Amino acid sequence: MTIINKWVVTRYGFNLNFFMLIIQLLISIAILHIFEIFKVISLPKFTFSMVKQWFPISFLFITMIYTSSKALQFLSIPIYTIFKNFTIIITAYGEAFFMGGSVSKLALLSFFMMILSSLMIAWDDLYSLLSGLWFRRSFLLDHSFLYYGYLWIITNCICSSAYVLETRKKIKSGHFTDFDSMFYSNLLGIPILIICTLTMDDWSSQNITLNKINIIPIISILLSGIFSAGIGYTSLWCIRVTSSTTYSMIGALNKLPVSITGLVFFIHL
Repeated sequence: MTIINKWVVTRYGFNLNFFMLIIQLLISIAILHIFEIFKVISLPKFTFSMVKQWFPISFLFITMIYTSSKALQFLSIPIYTIFKNFTIIITAYGEAFFMGGSVSKLALLSFFMMILSSLMIAWDDLYSLLSGLWFRRSFLLDHSFLYYGYLWIITNCICSSAYVLETRKKIKSGHFTDFDSMFYSNLLGIPILIICTLTMDDWSSQNITLNKINIIPIISILLSGIFSAGIGYTSLWCIRVTSSTTYSMIGALNKLPVSITGLVFFIHL
């Protein structure tokens, strides 16, 4: 899904981020309803008490996905995937602080290695920033594109950790199935995204033309929605059966193949 999203926002210049997220959530809900029609699952009834419980999680979920898409818009995939490792560190300490427990010495060592690898991968960018003669205005303007990307990825790491911790807390506190969690997370996110796309996305005719909305990006977005549905369910299942830190660490296993794939397909971006 990361590769497809990067393909859409860079190769085709698609910048209607909120609209793309709406399509992905609608596809996830449609898949759940198809499963319900064929008696594979049973979806929960819509109640306002459930809305009250799941709305904060849905908001964090939308924020997490949106900041991820914005980070991909400004950063290359290798740098994006490396810096996502900070999510693991934030989640580990968040879990220790809010849910009890501690961080082991081996975990601290692994965190140090993650930070070191992140600094190494971004050394050229950091060196350019530090040698910018105390943040001259002209220097910052010339490099603002890249630094916006770092701002978005840091925000994404914080939002991702908050989403994982809050979701695990909610799942453990009630009798919710993974499909219940997935259904409400997606359903409650759609109204938020509709408001966001109408107020923040550029729907001018000129921008629509620049977005090159044709069959290829449409198919790519549809495929991304299908993959996001699979990721949503498996992520919720993993959060339920493991700790938040373990879930984040397992999620880091895809960093190498994603980075290599990004170098192959987006080496010029």
